[in-house]
Amino acid sequence: MYAKIFYSAINSQYLSYIFILIIFMTDPEEQQNTKQATNFAKYTGIAFQMLATIGVFAFIGHQIDEHRKSQKPIFTALLGLLGVVVSLFQVVRSLTKKDK
Repeated sequence: MYAKIFYSAINSQYLSYIFILIIFMTDPEEQQNTKQATNFAKYTGIAFQMLATIGVFAFIGHQIDEHRKSQKPIFTALLGLLGVVVSLFQVVRSLTKKDK
């Protein structure tokens, strides 16, 4: 049985995930299953990266609103929307980047 170890790293400003995947080269069905597992890990990592980015921006906005004692959460809303834009930019950049 031949085994190859592939390291796939997702790097960002906030998070760094390293997924280790062992692919057995014996059965094409196993290769199909491992490809699906690799895609699942990649897209799950992207989803958690989006969640973290939006959460960090919204938290910072909430802290600013608390510090200013605002009755309306203006900074929470604005920075939350900015977090959505930044996270979408990161997703597009990571999906269009060629795999090395």
